[in-house]
Amino acid sequence: MTDEELRRRIYGRTNKQWLTALFGELTPQQLTAYGDEKEELFRQILKRIYGQFRGLPEFLARLESEGIAMAIGTSAPRANVDFTLSGTGLGITSPLF
Repeated sequence: MTDEELRRRIYGRTNKQWLTALFGELTPQQLTAYGDEKEELFRQILKRIYGQFRGLPEFLARLESEGIAMAIGTSAPRANVDFTLSGTGLGITSPLF
């Protein structure tokens, strides 16, 4: 796929949306299995690059001290949000999640 096709068909979409856009009609069991496999692969890849996020908590604290508003927006499953925040040392908890 080209970068344009990825942006148009996959990025920013839920697993159900992009899987059916890519593969067509899928059973609920197929959607779950493919989605679970993709999420596990995502977590394996992310775990290998966590070191690249050193300093992120301090950087975000500096932004906060400067009064810069921040937010997280994602179509990712909650488990990936928790995994990412934990692995980057943020461990953010909020009633908004």
